[in-house]
Amino acid sequence: MVATEILILAATALFALYYFSTKLPKNFPPGPRPYPIVGNLTQIVRPPFTFFMKLQETYGDIIGLHFGSQPVVVLNNHKHIREAFSNNVFSGRPQTEAGKQRCLGGNRGVLFAEGHVWFSHDDPRLNQLIKALTDAITDRPLTQTLAQYFPFFQWLRNTFPTIFPSKSKTFFEGTYGLIGEIIKQHEDSLQEDSPRDFIDIYLNEINKTNDSNSTFYKEEGHLQLKVLLLDMFAAGAETTSTTLTYSFLFMALHPEVQEKLFEEINRVVGNSRNVSLSDRPEMPYTEACILEIQRFASLVPLAPHHTHEDVEFQGFTIPKGTNVVANLYSACRDKKAWGDPDNFRPERFLSGDGKTVLRNEAFIPFSIGKRVCLGESLAKDELFLFLTNLFQAFKVKTVDGEPKPKVEAYYSIVLVPKPHRVVLVDRQAS
Repeated sequence: MVATEILILAATALFALYYFSTKLPKNFPPGPRPYPIVGNLTQIVRPPFTFFMKLQETYGDIIGLHFGSQPVVVLNNHKHIREAFSNNVFSGRPQTEAGKQRCLGGNRGVLFAEGHVWFSHDDPRLNQLIKALTDAITDRPLTQTLAQYFPFFQWLRNTFPTIFPSKSKTFFEGTYGLIGEIIKQHEDSLQEDSPRDFIDIYLNEINKTNDSNSTFYKEEGHLQLKVLLLDMFAAGAETTSTTLTYSFLFMALHPEVQEKLFEEINRVVGNSRNVSLSDRPEMPYTEACILEIQRFASLVPLAPHHTHEDVEFQGFTIPKGTNVVANLYSACRDKKAWGDPDNFRPERFLSGDGKTVLRNEAFIPFSIGKRVCLGESLAKDELFLFLTNLFQAFKVKTVDGEPKPKVEAYYSIVLVPKPHRVVLVDRQAS
């Protein structure tokens, strides 16, 4: 009798576990049926952005998933991404344990929260940090992914750091150490009436704030400043350098595009001076090349947001606390919007006469709305200056006698090109 009761109780518990862990919110977007406990996590095939595009063929542009018990909605269509991310309800960021550690235990900074260049480019510590940043971005072990949805795995990572080493932790510790030194230098030489840069202005605001609820107040203000400077560094250093790496690769693989780019640089600027931002209006082909590099690379393929409250969207009900993921890669590879998205073709951004740069609403490599990439405007200017001045002086080509490199990438937060070899040739010497 007792054994029978235990079996009935166990069966009831298993049924309840299955029912509640696979129950979908009412009117939730369609998607594959989640499994108990793990949800859809075990069904995902890497890289996830192309897997989401595959699901799009079956379930449509808006897909409902569960990562563990966390509801997730994926937006594959650029029009839906624009509509959703223009609404403040979708402007939150998913809060994870890893994100809290990155932001010094709180909701700080601008990249993960609900200037002035302060480094010398030949500072060896800066070079070490950029390498550590690249390592942290390309390293995303399975336990880190699981830790976002199952606290047990985060406990494992924290308890056994030698077994589960974190390159991200190495980067954060080194960066926050250097940022702390820089802030201290500014504090020691601060003149309230003569701020020299962003850090001075922020320190002045901290010093005059008496409201204990303010994010500028005392220790909280200093923590906010540290995380904000980390955001600026991470948003600029890796994004620009990785896009330049893609630029060399694409130009080496497409010498006809490179030659047109050089012809425009030579016609507008020549070789007697450097290219400046004032030359930009006269260089539409260069602008088209930059846009095509950004589209083709899709450096940040996925943009995660979080809903602040229940919301009706495109006929579906998305509950408060849902992670909403924009598939930016899908937007940049949409055949309906681009025609031949898998071809590298800068002319798609030019008018018939080649004199006017055209915009496509599916071009959203920096995301859209209030959460648009922190470094968008800076990245555009940096890319223009770096690209034009480098190709003014050098020609890039594949290595003679070696197979042409493939466009392959490591995926973590960003798509980083796999190691490859190209040759830079001095144009004047050749």
